[in-house]
Amino acid sequence: KENVLGGKVVAASKPPHKETFMNYIEVTEETIRDLGVNVRLSIEVTEKLIEEIKPDYVFVATGSNPIIPPIDGIDNTNVLEAEEVLHADKDKINDILKGDILIIGGGIVGLETAEYLISKLLPDVYYQDFKAKYIPEKLMPQLSIKPDEIKLVLPNKKIPKITVAEMTKKIGRGLGGYKWIMTKELKTLGVDLRKNTKVISIKENEVDLQTEKNGTEKVNVNTVILAAGYKPKGKELVDFLEKIGINYDIIGDAKEVRKIMDAHDDA
Repeated sequence: KENVLGGKVVAASKPPHKETFMNYIEVTEETIRDLGVNVRLSIEVTEKLIEEIKPDYVFVATGSNPIIPPIDGIDNTNVLEAEEVLHADKDKINDILKGDILIIGGGIVGLETAEYLISKLLPDVYYQDFKAKYIPEKLMPQLSIKPDEIKLVLPNKKIPKITVAEMTKKIGRGLGGYKWIMTKELKTLGVDLRKNTKVISIKENEVDLQTEKNGTEKVNVNTVILAAGYKPKGKELVDFLEKIGINYDIIGDAKEVRKIMDAHDDA
């Protein structure tokens, strides 16, 4: 349906240190084209298209849609989906970073979106911090790095506030052993990670939050980013295939929203 191949992996390649995910798409696309697969972009599979092609078998790999929580003001113009942010051009990102930001959802997508924004907001600090954390001191001379060059120096100017609100009691669900590294890094760079926090309403420059400790709280926010998870899509297509009796399999996120390797194993 889109004008490029790769689905969610394209967005997943945007956060820092995940750029090589694009290699998977590029190699796989080159391979299937070499094998003579007929790749058709910017085309939606409808009942009419199925009737025209008359396939013997269909693999439904339609992916997933973002979950849109039932929050008052969720349709406001200052509300964006995480993928919109990850795909945004430089000018759009700069506009977002002019004001305070609230990310709804503290799972992998929410934290990686926060990390992506921080890397754009404070590139020198962000990557300096990365070296300080991950390069052992004994290797620094071999890499021509001086220890005093990688000390974390936070900016002394006022910068936009980024807050992540997670409804459950766990931040970083699904990150495994990398969770403590990412959450520590985000906190160090000023991101406010809030668990047990529910967004009640969204206004133009303000959101109402509900927390166990403080009850209802008003927070100044210019942009709200949705990262509340995904749900499978493609049910209408499956229902049509059932109706006309074409054999099919459902794979990837269309079957169940999981990780990249799960979708790869399905295929």
